[in-house]
Amino acid sequence: MKGHSGSVLVIGDHMVLSRSKKQKINTRSSTEAELIAVDDTLPTVQWKKLFMKDQGYDLETVVKEDNKSTMLLMKNGGLSSGKRAKHLDIRYFYV
Repeated sequence: MKGHSGSVLVIGDHMVLSRSKKQKINTRSSTEAELIAVDDTLPTVQWKKLFMKDQGYDLETVVKEDNKSTMLLMKNGGLSSGKRAKHLDIRYFYV
């Protein structure tokens, strides 16, 4: 089924960007859906970070995630994927 992604970009105490959308592809698990959500959001976060750096603000990027399996995949990439996550495309290990 298709998942639903939501993300919030916060700088200091202020919310700068809020986004909620239906994912474009079907996923097999909540782990895969959350990994795809992070992958969809990351380019926007990186662009905003570079924009703010050009304005003279060097910001630290913190990605918060609540799915333990997704956190392991983000931290270790393909090394922590078992038999059930082998189908994930290489692009999702970019995160």
